[in-house]
Amino acid sequence: VEDAVANVRRKSATTRICALSSHTHGELMQHCLGLGVDAYVVKDSSLQELRAAIKTLGAGDRYVDPRAAASLRHKRSSDRAKRLSQREIEVVRLIAEGLSNREIGRRLVVAEKTIRNHVSNVFVKLRVNTRSQAAVYAIRTGLAS
Repeated sequence: VEDAVANVRRKSATTRICALSSHTHGELMQHCLGLGVDAYVVKDSSLQELRAAIKTLGAGDRYVDPRAAASLRHKRSSDRAKRLSQREIEVVRLIAEGLSNREIGRRLVVAEKTIRNHVSNVFVKLRVNTRSQAAVYAIRTGLAS
């Protein structure tokens, strides 16, 4: 792929390149886009999806197969959750239940200040800014039921 993209770019910088792949792996899609591919389409895409990709390319924009993009988002989301300690997972689950720091502290039998520290760590590790964002993240990724 790298050589093919480089050869096309050397001959014509304005030519639009579409990678047609059998893989929905987000990492492969990201790699292709990083090489300079303008569109990433999975072979079993519907005719409508293929038309959308071609129209998008014709308009000068990039196109990525929604399944490959979703795969990449899911992997990144899982990677962030892996950074949480067991206690931080407990805290984010309780946040998702709607508990305050004081209530979480009582439930886990620790000081409210300790919970505030855990919440801060959760925010940083999950790249969120609010309790509601942390709760939504926990629910979407299955950390909270």
